[in-house]
Amino acid sequence: MALAISNEFDWPQFSMCTGFQNSTIGGWTQSLYLKLRNRNRCNHRDYQNISRNGGSAGNLKHYLKSLARNQEIDKPVVVFYGLIGNDVCNNHADTLKYMTTPDEMKADVMEDLQYLDTHLPNGSHVILMSLADGRFLWDSLHDRYHPIGQFKQGCHICAIL
Repeated sequence: MALAISNEFDWPQFSMCTGFQNSTIGGWTQSLYLKLRNRNRCNHRDYQNISRNGGSAGNLKHYLKSLARNQEIDKPVVVFYGLIGNDVCNNHADTLKYMTTPDEMKADVMEDLQYLDTHLPNGSHVILMSLADGRFLWDSLHDRYHPIGQFKQGCHICAIL
C-alpha cells in the first residue's frame, strides 16, 4: 500500500505516455516514450515530465514555464498535453462554484498552446489528449465517495481527482 500511496495511485512509470519501467505490479509497459526512445536513443536523455496531480487549465500555465527549451538551438520535441478532471472535480466544499467553465477551459488551453508555440523549437508537435468532458465526470462521480474517504464519508471522488 505504501508503494501505491507514494505513486499517488497514478503509476506514471507505467503510463501510456511517460512509462519507462516494467514491473510485476504494472505489467509490460509499451508507452509512447519508450517507442520514441527505441526509435531514436537521443530521446533517452532529453525527456521532461512537468505534469502534476491537481493540474488544471487555470494553473497549468505556471508549470509550462518550467519547460526547458531553447527555440534557437534545441531539436523539435513532442509534447503530450492533457487535462483529466481537476477542472470539474476539486477539493472545495462548493465544487460547482470552483469548476472551470467550458469558455474558461478553451481560453486557458488556447493560451497554453500560444505559449508553447513561442517557446518550443520549430518542428515540434503538441498532442492534445485527455481533455475530459466534464459533464461525464460530474454525472458519474459527483456523489460517489473515494475509497480513502468512504470511512468517514468526507472525501468524494471528485475531491481526489
